[in-house]
Amino acid sequence: MFKYYKKYLKIEKSFVGIISKVDSENELFEGLAKALDFPNYFGKNWNAVNDCLCDFSWIEDKNIALVHTSIADLEDELLIIYIDILIEAINSWKDDSEHNLTIYFDTSDKNRIERIRKAI
Repeated sequence: MFKYYKKYLKIEKSFVGIISKVDSENELFEGLAKALDFPNYFGKNWNAVNDCLCDFSWIEDKNIALVHTSIADLEDELLIIYIDILIEAINSWKDDSEHNLTIYFDTSDKNRIERIRKAI
């Protein structure tokens, strides 16, 4: 479901959004908005994150890659919500011909993300 990278990542023919290290809910919302060029009406809350990740009408590229450099400092409670939303967004695009969403995390976050994924 998620892809992991170590140091270098080559992504071609995609809209690539990169989220730098985040350690709070607000930093995550701001990082997502900047990385994916969310519309001005983005409400900076979990429902708005879900809505935007399942829309992408403002992005012309078919393939969209969201790269996280580090989520190590994000609280588990927030990461659980975020991972759940990412899974829903990925699934919403699975059978769609308009967009394809791929999520990347650094390998240093893999164990934590997989543990949380199994708990959801």
